[in-house]
Amino acid sequence: MKPIQAGDTCLVVESIDGHAVGRKVRVISLQGQHSKLGNIWRCQSLDGQLVSEYGAIGETMDFAQSWLLKTDPVETNTKQTEKELEQ
Repeated sequence: MKPIQAGDTCLVVESIDGHAVGRKVRVISLQGQHSKLGNIWRCQSLDGQLVSEYGAIGETMDFAQSWLLKTDPVETNTKQTEKELEQ
């Protein structure tokens, strides 16, 4: 499997306080290198808001590469989504 890169869909498998574990995110950009954690990626949530270790709530958060498990892209079925909204 190719290394994580911008545009990838990932599952968060670890975080500082555990609040983000299990969330699906899309990798946006490389933010730099941490001295112990390595690559740090800015990611956008695909399934709800994220809560940082400081209690901040938002759609984006930074994650160490080792905290992300690359998954298959999330496919959006427009017809299914429209049907769900009608109900």
